[in-house]
Amino acid sequence: MLGIGVRPSRHTLNIMINCLCIQGKLKEADRLFREMDSKGFEPDVVSYNSLLNGFCKMGMLKEARVLLAEMVEMGALPSQATYNILICGYCRVGRVNEALAVRKLMVRNNVLPNNVTYNTLISGLCKEGRAREAFALRDEMTHWRFLPNTVTYNSLINGLFESGNSVEAFKQYDEMVNKGVELNQATYSILIKGLCKEGKMDAANRFVRKMLERGFGPRAVVCNTLIDGYCKIGNMVDAFRVLDEMVRSGLSVDVCTYSVIINRLCKEGKLDQADRLFRKLLDKGLVLDEVVYSTLIDAHFKADDDKGALKLWNEMAQKNILPNVGTYSAFINGLCKGGFTKMARTVLNEMLERGLIPSSPIFNMVIRRYCKDGNLEKAFELHNQMVENSFELDSSTYSVLINGLSMEGMVDKAAKLFHMLVNKGAPVDDTIYNTLINSHCRKGDVEAALKLFSEMEVKGIKSGVVTYNALISGFCNVGKIEEAYRLIYRMIENGIALNSITYEILMRGHCKTGGREEALKLHCKFSTEGLEPNLNVYNILIERLCKEGDMQKAKSLFREMLERGLSPNHMTHTALINGQCMEQKMNLKGKVTHFNEAREMVSVPGTTSNQEIKAGSNNLVSTSQGRQHGKVNGYLCQSHQCR
Repeated sequence: MLGIGVRPSRHTLNIMINCLCIQGKLKEADRLFREMDSKGFEPDVVSYNSLLNGFCKMGMLKEARVLLAEMVEMGALPSQATYNILICGYCRVGRVNEALAVRKLMVRNNVLPNNVTYNTLISGLCKEGRAREAFALRDEMTHWRFLPNTVTYNSLINGLFESGNSVEAFKQYDEMVNKGVELNQATYSILIKGLCKEGKMDAANRFVRKMLERGFGPRAVVCNTLIDGYCKIGNMVDAFRVLDEMVRSGLSVDVCTYSVIINRLCKEGKLDQADRLFRKLLDKGLVLDEVVYSTLIDAHFKADDDKGALKLWNEMAQKNILPNVGTYSAFINGLCKGGFTKMARTVLNEMLERGLIPSSPIFNMVIRRYCKDGNLEKAFELHNQMVENSFELDSSTYSVLINGLSMEGMVDKAAKLFHMLVNKGAPVDDTIYNTLINSHCRKGDVEAALKLFSEMEVKGIKSGVVTYNALISGFCNVGKIEEAYRLIYRMIENGIALNSITYEILMRGHCKTGGREEALKLHCKFSTEGLEPNLNVYNILIERLCKEGDMQKAKSLFREMLERGLSPNHMTHTALINGQCMEQKMNLKGKVTHFNEAREMVSVPGTTSNQEIKAGSNNLVSTSQGRQHGKVNGYLCQSHQCR
């Protein structure tokens, strides 16, 4: 334009800024925005809104807030659309609390919310499972004479289905019908998806027929939902029947359709079948997307097949298939669980460089891995990066950091971090309190733990079985069984059910203080309370009985454990070996005999691994060395270990 002597107007520049933002070219858009002054135009509300929308869509919310402040400073008053853009930006990345804060700012500046404002916030709250708050906003919306429309009801119905409240979801559907609110194809899709999620396939098919009667043609997304529903209830025959109907109806059987089937096979643990179908589709020339790769990468990691997951990741790179947030999440999670911390951080950095916004759980995965590795410096470095770039930090982030400090013996620093959060007015929930209470209890400082427990009650933060278990464990560890039982009675009074971990903690406490009979009574409680004792429970009892020389009872529990399908580990065998040594003053040959009996169990599917059996043999090595100084010294060496 300039080359032919035509001077662009503000309108033209605004269109160009908007086009650059749509293309994701934010740097160029920002540069053109900054050059408007030199071209003789001041940016107006449209200019700011275009750039603001670009920032929000790319998740660059810190830049968006800076631009909003600049907009106000330059005298360009933010419009209804301005605030809605920001609210949508925050809701898109799950930062609903900040979106709600923008709405408050909007009202404070005498700009009224509209249907778009309310619908965006209601949708965001529903996605986070905050249905009560969503309904409160719906009521407020009605109060201001904004009528809830199809979008409003669709969000509420979807949110209720996602939270498992199908009864209330159908009440909202009935209300839509009674009030004459238009039902669109999305409404039917949501209802069908909700019913399929609950396995109510007959009801789902009835709504498919209603949808067709209303003139909405069959869509691949609805068929995919039905296929997923049938897969969930294990009815693969009807799943493939729907697939055949799709083909006959001329509907596109695309990667999404096969993705549903692959996803279901992976969830059912049929990874070999999923892999075969995946390779078959590739051989047919079907281009599979990042969603399918995400599903398979996650499944391979869960099956402890790190090599298979890494192979799929590299295959994506070779085929230029760009990972999405879900792919990165699955891959980073698998890497962290497998101990590939350095690679996980590299992948996280790659994600950020691509402009994708990781959710707080993704950051928390890497922070948790750093803490597990004992690398607190890197954990806090990543936390600081989150703060500097305005990424959302949730209670889990601080819970992980507090736990990391505690595990490294720095409980005082963990408490300092906790009090810093409280003083800053940051939301501190039961997760953070439980983490710190548990840390104090592990250290043996039950008084500090009780102080935090009382603080929870004062603040109205609900304490559950996790809180009580931490305190009970703390008292048991310092030998204060009576205090532990006082907490048990308090739990019962408050209607909090004891779980298997509660009983396990009490049994450990009794065994530690010599209360063998009380521990055995608690073992019987498992059956009467409908709980299943785990391997830890049996190991606690077997070890105590072996130390007391009651090998008959110990072996009886050992057999009971096997009958329940539990696999003994090296702790089980070590306890039994040491017990027999104490009872019979067994020579090395006898110990080897018991060890070989234990080794034979390896051939039984689902029992102890060779590594665990070998770990139990460490006692034999020390005993054989003792024999060089005579039988008595050998026995004393072994009996010392038994104590």
